[in-house]
Amino acid sequence: MATATKTQKGVRFIGRAEFKASGKVLYRVQADGSANIHDVTVIDGKVTSCVANGETCQGFYYRRQCCHSAFVAALEAERTNREAEKQAYREFEFQCGHYSIPGLY
Repeated sequence: MATATKTQKGVRFIGRAEFKASGKVLYRVQADGSANIHDVTVIDGKVTSCVANGETCQGFYYRRQCCHSAFVAALEAERTNREAEKQAYREFEFQCGHYSIPGLY
C-alpha cells in the first residue's frame, strides 16, 4: 500500500507594507514554481486573507490556511519576537542608565 506524503512548498518573500492608520500589514509572496504573486493580509498578528489575481487562494478559501499564509504567519511571529526583544533591551538600558544614542558620548 502506497502512502501519500505531504510536501512543503517553498515560498519566496517579495515585500512587506504596514499601514499605520488601519493597522493592516500586507505581505507579498510567491510560491516556488508558480507565476502567481499572492497578497497576504495580517491584522493584529492574524492572517486574514490570501489573494492572487483578485481571487482568494484556493487553499485559504477551503481550509483557512495555505502555504502562503503559513509562511507569512511564521515571518510575522519572528518579527514580533524580534521587536519584543528590542523593546526589552531598550527598557533594560534605560533602567541601567545606559543610553545608546549615537553621538551622545
